Amino acid sequence: MKDSPSQAYANISAKADDLVISGLLVTIENKKVKYDHPCNSYNCYGYMKVTSIDQRGKYFQSEFDPGDTIKVFFPITMEKNSKNLFPEQSENYPGLKINESFKAIAEKKHDEDGKEFYWIYRYEK
Repeated sequence: MKDSPSQAYANISAKADDLVISGLLVTIENKKVKYDHPCNSYNCYGYMKVTSIDQRGKYFQSEFDPGDTIKVFFPITMEKNSKNLFPEQSENYPGLKINESFKAIAEKKHDEDGKEFYWIYRYEK
């Protein structure tokens, strides 16, 4: 199988199959995870108002449109310099606060109750 071509954004590299979205962080949830992870001490969950769908990706079935608000999860946390929390990662992220805009590679997941959310793999402001 041939590798997917990549699309370069300023700080994220997206494969042709990736969903890339832009939006505004509108809410941060103080939610814990059920295992040992920095998300138990730092913010990882929130809601994003989607401003654009920059790349649809292979599995995106138009579950949302620009203007919709979606639940998001940042496994690297929303903290500035998350490389300090995850020394093995090569990227260093700027952190996010409410009302800040960002662009991200996202993937749809389902929580234990079957509700949709989007896992944010990489982002840039």
